[in-house]
Amino acid sequence: MNLKQWKKISIDKLRENEFYFGDDAFWLGTIIDKLLEKYNIDLEAELDDELENNLNSDLNKLMQGQPIEQILGFTYFYGERIEVYPDVLIPRPDSEIMLETIKEYIPYLNSIKHKSTNKEINILEIGIGSGALSISLAKMLDSFGINYRILASDIAPGAINASKKNIQAHNLDEKVKVELADLWPSEVLDGNYKIDLLLSNPPYVAESEIDDESMFEYEPKTALVADNNGLEIYNRIFSEVNKYLNNGALIVLEHGHEQKQALINLAENNYNYIRTNKDLASRDRISVFIFE
Repeated sequence: MNLKQWKKISIDKLRENEFYFGDDAFWLGTIIDKLLEKYNIDLEAELDDELENNLNSDLNKLMQGQPIEQILGFTYFYGERIEVYPDVLIPRPDSEIMLETIKEYIPYLNSIKHKSTNKEINILEIGIGSGALSISLAKMLDSFGINYRILASDIAPGAINASKKNIQAHNLDEKVKVELADLWPSEVLDGNYKIDLLLSNPPYVAESEIDDESMFEYEPKTALVADNNGLEIYNRIFSEVNKYLNNGALIVLEHGHEQKQALINLAENNYNYIRTNKDLASRDRISVFIFE
């Protein structure tokens, strides 16, 4: 059997599988093609027993519902390769909208820095996960020739380990620093790091929205679900962050598509709501606030 024949058989198997039942053959073919990125072989190549066993093993994982990014061990986020680990949330394409949103405000961030003695933009990411957002943001700022520092926190040791590995792989150790912390890194708590830009994609799914616990078989529940109808982390951010911000600081948050008004309500005392950008399905997803 050659690889082309194996691919055809695999598409037929996926089509009958509960996770892919009835999907279009072309779409299923793209999934198989993505799976084959793990192997550098020609479609006409004959499969030996070892390779066929490895391919079938990966196919079985797909058919059991394991995300393809975990099977491959990596994904691409905003054009950057990010290693994927079992105990860390897989970066989603919708989160790339946050980078596009921040890009719109680069002239604004530059303008507020010109008013201060600190020529670097001080950035904090809360809940760094795999490191995808901070890494991609760093690369984007580098492309604009902008001076910056990024601090990032996460409450999960697995996320800290994963993000440090990805940061090191992208040679950003000197620009992106990670700390195990409940929201605020020590440098922020000590008053030595005033924030110009805060970004976060925290857990925001409410317990009431969960109808199948199997969705947490491959990704950590703590990275997806939050108390207080999914608003727990936002509540804490808006109630605690003002003492850590420079005047004019931006807060850019990813949230559930029905949570925009709740965030506006949380922010109304000290922050001006600016706008909300939509995700790839045209749902409210990224909101921007300014501290004044």
